[in-house]
Amino acid sequence: MHRTGPVVYTLIWASLMFLTWLTVWVAGIPLGAWNVVVALGIATVKASLVGLFFMHLIEEGKLTWGYLSLTGFTLLLMLGLILFDQQMIGITG
Repeated sequence: MHRTGPVVYTLIWASLMFLTWLTVWVAGIPLGAWNVVVALGIATVKASLVGLFFMHLIEEGKLTWGYLSLTGFTLLLMLGLILFDQQMIGITG
């Protein structure tokens, strides 16, 4: 049973539009390498909003949240290993 109504969907849509505008605005600011970090952070928030409300993940049980947590942990582990490998290449190469 879905408990979210049109008001919630409208607020989420407005938030997504604002975050899209924010991404474009931040892209014009010279932050160097931090531009990518900020853009990915905003994209993560947007993807979380879409997943939680439009895909109704916020209403799911503990098993789904467990799988989602395991997936996020695996992603962070892989990214960490890639960054570690890049550091090792920089040290030895």
